[in-house]
Amino acid sequence: VRSAVLDVLLPALIAVESSGNNRAIGPNGETGCLQITSILLRDVHRITGRRFSRSDTFNRETSCKIAISYLNHYVNEKRLKRPPTMRDYAMVWRYGPNGWKRRNPDPYWQKVQRHLPSP
Repeated sequence: VRSAVLDVLLPALIAVESSGNNRAIGPNGETGCLQITSILLRDVHRITGRRFSRSDTFNRETSCKIAISYLNHYVNEKRLKRPPTMRDYAMVWRYGPNGWKRRNPDPYWQKVQRHLPSP
């Protein structure tokens, strides 16, 4: 399920993670426009039952589907015990399932905010 929040947030994450480069490869083997790790791919397989390959992460649409599955699983009102914010999604993307618990200010969130549309 793609939410309005993710429609706004995903382009900002892509800008921060890879400057929009679908073929990006990070220093620790992260791949694609969202710099997806092999650990995250395994987690999404566990969550969805769908197996994605490393080469799948070089496709922007597929990378976004992977991100949406991961983020919707870990960032939701039931899990956070409150309505999630855009920051919650970004922090989970950067720091993993409990990233939303990190305190502000956070340099990653500050970078993401610079790529979000002005209110």
